[in-house]
Amino acid sequence: AGLHAISATLLEYEMPLRALPVLATLKHLATDVARDATHSAAADALTIAALTQLGQLDHAMGLLTSALAGSDLPLDALGLPKPCGGEEEARPPLAPPPRAPAYLVQLPPDAEENGPALRSLIEAQPAAYLVDLVGIPIVQMLILARAKILLKLTERIPPKVVAEIAADDASDDAKSKVDPKAAKVVSQSTDDGALVGPVEMLRAAQALLDSVYTAEGGVVTDAFPEGDGGEPVPELTPAERAANFALRCDTALLKSQLALRRGILSEAIAPLHEAMSGAFPNLPWADLTSDAHGAVLSLPFALQPGALQWLRMRLSLANLCLQQGQLDAAELQIDTGRTETNQALDKRVLRAMLFVHAKVRVERGELPKAADEYKLWLDDAAGP
Repeated sequence: AGLHAISATLLEYEMPLRALPVLATLKHLATDVARDATHSAAADALTIAALTQLGQLDHAMGLLTSALAGSDLPLDALGLPKPCGGEEEARPPLAPPPRAPAYLVQLPPDAEENGPALRSLIEAQPAAYLVDLVGIPIVQMLILARAKILLKLTERIPPKVVAEIAADDASDDAKSKVDPKAAKVVSQSTDDGALVGPVEMLRAAQALLDSVYTAEGGVVTDAFPEGDGGEPVPELTPAERAANFALRCDTALLKSQLALRRGILSEAIAPLHEAMSGAFPNLPWADLTSDAHGAVLSLPFALQPGALQWLRMRLSLANLCLQQGQLDAAELQIDTGRTETNQALDKRVLRAMLFVHAKVRVERGELPKAADEYKLWLDDAAGP
């Protein structure tokens, strides 16, 4: 648990090089020593995120293929997967996952040679038995890892592509009024070697994020108190509710990033507000210190709600308000964020808030005050 907490925190602070050695140790201990499938798969999800931040997309895609197939999880003495739940008999040996097409990092993502690798990434699905082995929240961490790779691939898209996406959205809306099936996003070609452009990658990322955010991936939320036929859904444990909120926060940040990349600032703000509104009073704050089965502390650290997730959303809102020219709203978010970061004793986020506030000063034309804040930021950033 300690190694998981360290690596997850380093990734939140965008320090993947420091996180990778910790993750290698975590993977070894979870798989070979503790033989814990949940923490082993969680280590894979965090490692994929670290490799994505570093730009090592070829290695990230290879590890993702292995993780979705469950090919590197703890096995028993005969090399068989550990039984799940009440199973008495061991499962049959897992088939080795198909080798993923190679992604050539020296070529642009939309190069024809990278088409098969990107097609495989978009169409990849978790193995049917993976949910039984590691649980729904961990599978959704892998889904978010796929979305992060797609967002990294579309990091530098030209403005004409943004206009093309907007035109396609308008075209899809018009077609859906005539034929609802026409609005469904499909691949341009089923050929394994078909070219995959940034528009299709962004649409695939949107579909992955929506599957987690709207609970289509299997997470039960309190928004639907009754099941099919009016039967009540069993009450969620504190751990399930906390995992739902943590995943929703991570997804909201990625949805905001995706909307910003598409140039739709209003859609970048909405998911952040929705995720933050779900924190109170829905989470079982009174049970946060319990380590009993089903309690929040029984979750991997990445699935435990914390101040850092909240502060990252607050910082994103401040940046978005600044980009929209809403300077008063940006200052309100910054002032609130400073109070929250001081209470959380998070110096790195407080430093980021100071930098955004200096940019607000520039936009207001208060150049002497902006210069003072930049100097303060530089002095603070150069310190320990």
